[in-house]
Amino acid sequence: FLSAVLTSVGLVNRGARNEESDSG
Repeated sequence: FLSAVLTSVGLVNRGARNEESDSG
């Protein structure tokens, strides 16, 4: 369960960050 949650959160955070700042 924890693994799935961490993965989901990581993917969401990555997407949000990429959308906000597209530098890098």
